[in-house]
Amino acid sequence: MKQFFVACCIFIYSSIAQAGLIDSQKLLTAPEYAQFALSPDGDNVTYIQRAAKSYLIVNYNVKEEAAVAVKNVHHSNMLLDKYWINNDVLFFELEGKRFDHSFIAKKTQSGKFKEVRLDKYWTVIRGYKGDGKHILISEWKRNTQYQVSLVQIESLFSHQRPKKKVLFTSNYGDGYMFYESSVDQLIGYKSEEKEVTVSSRSLEGSKWVPLLTMNFEERDFFAPIGFLDNRTMVVLSNRDSDKISVYKYSLDDKKISGLIYGNNTYDVTDARIEEGRVVSVTYMKHGKPHHEYLSKEREAFKGRLSKELEGQVLTTLDIDQDRNSYLLHASSPTHAGTWYHFNSVDNKFTRLISAYEELESYKLASTQLIKATSKDGIKLEGWLTQPRVNNRNTLIVMPHGGPIGVQDSNEFRHEIQLLANRGFTVLRVNFRGSSGYGKEFQKLGVGALGGEIESDILTVIDKVNEQYSFKHTCAMGASYGGYSSVMLAINESQRFDCVVAAYGIYDIPYLFSSSNFHGKEEFQSKIEGAVGSKEEASSKPSPVYLASKLNVPIFLIAGRRDYVAHFEHSNRFKQVLDMHNKDVETLFFKKVGHGQSQWYRQRQETLAVIDFLERKLNLPKLVPDSDDEKEILTRELIETAEMYYAEDVLLEPNYKLAMHFNKQAAEQGSAEGLYNLGLINQYGKGVETDLEQAREYFQQSSELGYRDAKVALAKMYFHGIGVERETDKVHDILDSITEITEHQQESLLRLMLYCQAPKSDKHQARCLDYPKDFVKKFEQGTIGTLARLIVSAETPQGVKDNLIKFVSELYEINDVKFKLNTRKMGTYVWSRHPGYGWRDKLVPVEDAEVTMDNTKQCYLEAFVDLEGFDGGKRTAAIMRWEAFKDGKLEDDSYTLYRGKTSKAWQYAVSMKEGATDLLYKVSVFNLHGELVDSFECNNN
Repeated sequence: MKQFFVACCIFIYSSIAQAGLIDSQKLLTAPEYAQFALSPDGDNVTYIQRAAKSYLIVNYNVKEEAAVAVKNVHHSNMLLDKYWINNDVLFFELEGKRFDHSFIAKKTQSGKFKEVRLDKYWTVIRGYKGDGKHILISEWKRNTQYQVSLVQIESLFSHQRPKKKVLFTSNYGDGYMFYESSVDQLIGYKSEEKEVTVSSRSLEGSKWVPLLTMNFEERDFFAPIGFLDNRTMVVLSNRDSDKISVYKYSLDDKKISGLIYGNNTYDVTDARIEEGRVVSVTYMKHGKPHHEYLSKEREAFKGRLSKELEGQVLTTLDIDQDRNSYLLHASSPTHAGTWYHFNSVDNKFTRLISAYEELESYKLASTQLIKATSKDGIKLEGWLTQPRVNNRNTLIVMPHGGPIGVQDSNEFRHEIQLLANRGFTVLRVNFRGSSGYGKEFQKLGVGALGGEIESDILTVIDKVNEQYSFKHTCAMGASYGGYSSVMLAINESQRFDCVVAAYGIYDIPYLFSSSNFHGKEEFQSKIEGAVGSKEEASSKPSPVYLASKLNVPIFLIAGRRDYVAHFEHSNRFKQVLDMHNKDVETLFFKKVGHGQSQWYRQRQETLAVIDFLERKLNLPKLVPDSDDEKEILTRELIETAEMYYAEDVLLEPNYKLAMHFNKQAAEQGSAEGLYNLGLINQYGKGVETDLEQAREYFQQSSELGYRDAKVALAKMYFHGIGVERETDKVHDILDSITEITEHQQESLLRLMLYCQAPKSDKHQARCLDYPKDFVKKFEQGTIGTLARLIVSAETPQGVKDNLIKFVSELYEINDVKFKLNTRKMGTYVWSRHPGYGWRDKLVPVEDAEVTMDNTKQCYLEAFVDLEGFDGGKRTAAIMRWEAFKDGKLEDDSYTLYRGKTSKAWQYAVSMKEGATDLLYKVSVFNLHGELVDSFECNNN
């Protein structure tokens, strides 16, 4: 890990930019640095620095050029909020499993931080400064009542009851209040069914005073953003104009009272208020955030820094209390962003760090603005990103989602840069209906799907083709962009060579009935605001009903948990395409919603798309220019193969492609690729089980030093899988492993080996010592291994006795011998049956009515009967399942069930779906390894 800010605040980096292949792990990943905040005195900057499994909250002292860690946080606890309360006290809030957790961290004299965790029922109210010695909290009391209090900060660190002054009790929720220091008022939000009321009160006041009400059903845009004074707010609205503009809003008259700023071309997206005046406004100009300054001094400030950051968008994130120090952020389409600190007193401009430091040495693909005019006179903007290297003469047309109220922009986009780096030119278009160009432009897109919207896209494509020519053109998009991509290829079959459609809508009438939620009046109104009236839905072009006209290869990507564009859209479309014998490939994710939520899966998805484009367009594979580039491409093959192979990732794993990618990686000398091929052959994933071929792949991978392959090969020789059992060979293989990091499978194999075939007294001792250590690190795997050893005839009785004693003491087992009083046994399946809420229930397969999951279960439900009076004694049972094919053992597993005997014990094994030739057997043993009962389950 880097030493926080690389020890020096001003980061010196190479001015020689690379233009070669960029590692996708560097492009499609979370930023290493993020969430910067400036202290009130301007001397300190906090930020987060990410690592593999955690992230640091760090404080950097700008004057001393020193960084210290405030807290190390596991990545599962997302940082929800972080800000300075005063110059020495930092507040941050972390997401928890049941409750969110709030912390106060105080800087000590040594510069380090001492933290205290706040009461779980407290919410710190943002924005309150006061005397700097107190925090303002909202504390949940009962029902919808919240108590607002001032808490002395110092008392939080005294290990005594915090000193708290109760101000009042309110029914405004804890997450719906903030303090507006410019007018010294507490602001609260209260949501009703169709509107939200904004109110204020002073901390000494006796009641809330309504300020304004916003109706959710209002079509016009209206959003308050701050105060000019106690009686005048600043709002963004287009109630009285086509474009969203900046207005004064009179709290006395409850109406807009004057225009502050309006733009003739673009909607305003934000405005900055300082000392009772609007000093700047922001709007998307030609796809980039543009900050227009309304004061001469701020315009001059921008000019002072323009030479330093030519071509980048400079945004002021924070200003200190004396207005001398600035926290700035600069970004561009080729740069994800860098943070700067500027001191206006000594005119010192300091580079802090970039979000992606590892990308600083690369020259990314630039983007040019494309202007065009539609046939009916609509002015359109598009952005063309062209590759600097590996140009494959292929245009990817990428419509955005929505289609209404969404826009594309000319900002840094990870997937665009990866596509460009792999040689593809990418075109994006803000067609009619896009946001940012006024409400009339947006209204033109309502109901224009499959027609005028796609005509706009084609208009911009024509403009591009006036300047450039391409051998191939494909359409690729997500959500509405998926629909649009399909319609482009259907309507213009001669112009497009393939389609990638992700998380899309393909059956317009189905939008109104895809769930009970979609059937609600308010939601149907939203749908009509995008696609037109429900009555007209059947007349809109739907790909499901036009599938016969799609004559190019299509890659359908969808998430089973997508409740925006329901999975059934993609599922239906796939079925109809198959009926028409179309060239369709799918990537249907089991646990994904409306798009990926994990960087790793997003990277795999994008790599799969690139592979699809290469295969369907017959593009030559990229040739690496160096060993580093070869390593990048090989690792990407492995990553893509892992996605297609993983049964918990895709609804239908594609073992053929998994084999294809692993073979390509193996041809490049990848030990991991060889190992994966071994697994595919060992377990018969998409191929016939071939243990000899598996052993050969494991052997080749082992010779390249791959640890997992050595363990897999050693397992084959230990268990006699496809070979004669040779424990001496197992010792030799394990002795060749030089890595010292923990490896669960290797550790458990050593445990088995040292207990059954030790070569020395040291091995015998480890047989007894390892379980004590391993059970703390990986309990489930360790206990399963001990269960296998206890049952196995290969384990010496003396070793068994010691292991039985260890397990009995570990889990406080009182009695070992028992009988089973079986209630249910055999092949079962989950069936949905009438009852409260149509519950799912495990029933014998022959009694199933409505099956929601076709996976059969080899199921046992029984009471465990001890001899004599049980009296709440604890016992344990070893459960083993085995899968046989043609009388030969294919797979098995051991586990330990333990507990009291007062309730029935349940054990279920999910049988492999579709493997009707497998026979499953479940066996129950007592802790002495003696068989109590067994039964078989057919999977046909």
